[in-house]
Amino acid sequence: MNVLYIAQKPIFPNKDGGTFAMQQFFESLINCDINLSAVFLSTQKHPFNLAEVPAEIQKSAKIHSFELNTEVKPLPALKHLILKKSYNLHRFYNASISASIQEIIKTEKIDTVIFESVFSAIYLPDLKQNNQLQFIIRTHNIENQIWKDLALKSNSFLKKRYLQSLSRSLELEETTLLRQADKIFSISKTDSRELTKITLQSKIIEIPLAIEMKQSVIVPTAKKIAHLGSMNWQPNIDSVNYIINKILPLLPDFQFKLAGSFMPEQPMNVKNKQIENLGKVQDLNEFYQNCGIFVVPLFSGSGVKVKILEALSYGVPIVTTRKGIQGLDLENGREILIAETPQEFANCISKLDENSELKIKLGQNAKNYVLKNHDSIKIKQLICANLND
Repeated sequence: MNVLYIAQKPIFPNKDGGTFAMQQFFESLINCDINLSAVFLSTQKHPFNLAEVPAEIQKSAKIHSFELNTEVKPLPALKHLILKKSYNLHRFYNASISASIQEIIKTEKIDTVIFESVFSAIYLPDLKQNNQLQFIIRTHNIENQIWKDLALKSNSFLKKRYLQSLSRSLELEETTLLRQADKIFSISKTDSRELTKITLQSKIIEIPLAIEMKQSVIVPTAKKIAHLGSMNWQPNIDSVNYIINKILPLLPDFQFKLAGSFMPEQPMNVKNKQIENLGKVQDLNEFYQNCGIFVVPLFSGSGVKVKILEALSYGVPIVTTRKGIQGLDLENGREILIAETPQEFANCISKLDENSELKIKLGQNAKNYVLKNHDSIKIKQLICANLND
């Protein structure tokens, strides 16, 4: 079996939750009994560097990359808005790259193409002309739902209307692309249910994210909260703003450890002695050992949140929203604590800070959940079994 994997950005090195999820999936593919090739789009925001791809990966797969200018340009954006086309999607399309992908398929005798999200699946209609190919789209979330959530949150009438227009055009084209796939690999039951409603005939297979269990034991730390997330993603920026402006004022004795890639030196232009800006974390084990309580006030976005799963695997006590655990079978008071307002967050954090036994109980239940539902060995077997069943 000859498989071509196409991603809209490089997946090495690991820079955020998205690349983490892509790496886990790609490394699982390498362990299947297949001949694997990969195409990575290289953009200004996410440039490709072959030197950053581990040597063992380069030995196990044929790597291709193509440069693509995805810079947002006013006139094309306006044109797509008028035509009710998704500019977010079409920025990733290039006719020359499409021709190169078709040549790779021909030369390397590809029989299965896996698209990592609908953004790389923008090339599916061109490739669909070859009816001998099997097409699989792997979804991390329902992309248009992110824009719907942002529109709901917006207080500006014009911005709300604009975001609603973006979500509608993206929803239409996302649905069209998903319906053209032979299979869809979904990462959660929640997304699978939504995908079943909109895709009609595509075969949807739930394949959860694979998470390696951590052996470290978290020692409860007093008066500390933390957030980890890539700061080039709007929901993470909103979460950090929420912590700084709404939660911290209610917790004057707490220290806030802020970490993640693409971190500005002065986050949100706020000077606050409670905040320790760690930037990109090199040692996750050390970070989680000293983070205290992991706080994720997430109110927009779709799909499973990798940072939540990762924190669960370390056994860190977590306070988040119902949106934060979307797609995960977690229960308030069992593996995590749920809060929806600043005061509820402050109450949950204070409760955990004062109760070491509760911290330990939540942490152990969290690790048990990951072991039961996200075991990397079982999920790798699931991926291989569903490539050509």
